[in-house]
Amino acid sequence: MDAHPVIKQGQSGHREKPPKPKHTEKSFVGKKVLIQFLDGSSFTGTLLELHTYTLAVEIDGKPILIYKHAIKTIEEVPFLPNS
Repeated sequence: MDAHPVIKQGQSGHREKPPKPKHTEKSFVGKKVLIQFLDGSSFTGTLLELHTYTLAVEIDGKPILIYKHAIKTIEEVPFLPNS
């Protein structure tokens, strides 16, 4: 049995692109986020910048550089007016 799909005449071999996600990394820049690491630790800070392999987060007024490969999840922390 042939493992390659059969392309019928008049059809191109191109697949449709998957839909773009609603939330991207850039949508978190400038917002307060909760970052959870693969080792189980976590912290909250403001996401300053994103790069290919790293991101910069401000925690207690200090910028911290984090390698993305150590991160499990990033989620936005809702703004609470009295906190």
